[in-house]
Amino acid sequence: MSLAVASIVLLAAWYASWMRASPVETNNQGGLEEKDKYWQGRIKAVGGPAAYAEFAQAVQNDTANRQHTRVHVFGGALYKASGTGALGVCDARFSYGCFHEFLAKAIQGRGLSEVATLNQGCQQAHTSKPLSCQHGIGHGVVAYIGYDRSGLDKALRICKDLPFNDPVGGCYSGAFMEYNMHTMLGASAASRPVVDNNIFAPCDTLGESYQRACAFWQPQWWLRVLYQNGTSSDVYAKLGAHCDAMESDQALRRSCYEGIGTITPGSVDGAPEKAAVLCDATSTSKVYQLYCRAYAANAFAAVVDVAIAQKACDGLTGASAEYCRAYATNQSSVLMRNVSP
Repeated sequence: MSLAVASIVLLAAWYASWMRASPVETNNQGGLEEKDKYWQGRIKAVGGPAAYAEFAQAVQNDTANRQHTRVHVFGGALYKASGTGALGVCDARFSYGCFHEFLAKAIQGRGLSEVATLNQGCQQAHTSKPLSCQHGIGHGVVAYIGYDRSGLDKALRICKDLPFNDPVGGCYSGAFMEYNMHTMLGASAASRPVVDNNIFAPCDTLGESYQRACAFWQPQWWLRVLYQNGTSSDVYAKLGAHCDAMESDQALRRSCYEGIGTITPGSVDGAPEKAAVLCDATSTSKVYQLYCRAYAANAFAAVVDVAIAQKACDGLTGASAEYCRAYATNQSSVLMRNVSP
């Protein structure tokens, strides 16, 4: 299985803008409605791909968070201007925000009956990496149904019925991220609060089909609501302790540590060797450290040179080094999943 989905979280800052300069949106001018109209006009005038190139040029000097916020506007405008046939214009840049808004608008406008068609569109438009597109479907379904537990349960059932879905990535990943982080409500929206001091909800009451995905995406929520996106080794040690306490099932602990690895690059300003330090702080277990490092390396590989991504594996030897580097080069499927240091 390709693990490029691991780059979903907090990686937009490292995408280089290589697009040719074109007429662009005036940076930071006008409200969301004006920007939406502007991009609808550009899309109709020059086509979706060319307008997306202009957008990339316009936001190249913005922060990652601002890029993600602004690409939501573009994704919505793309859907309004061109309909579902333009789904292939969106890509992984800017933390997948184009997918998020495009698919959310499509589901909002056409209803849940459109989800299967959109999923098929993901397969056709993004044959090599459909999971990033399906991730956007998960966001859109939760935003359409609602943010309470019953809404999550219904969204997960819809995801489960989609062909080519992934046990951790794809539609499940978007559903859990939206339920936890409320990204479709805007940059200022609060994440899901902790209720009754239970930091393991909803994973502790979900059916077996959904537990692995929930465990994988729970550290992202912990980092936001418990530690305000802290970047210290102490914070990551606490994340690891939560994984240890989450479930006696070792497979779910593994998913939890892999989830920590996925979010680690967002804490280290593009430095994979620092991600290795944070992963090593999560546990005294070399195996759990390795799971974290491998997924951090894979997340880096999606947006930087593979040689740089492999720095997250520095200091490992033997089978552990081979395992980590296989994730850095996106060749993890050639290895057995039970490799230990």
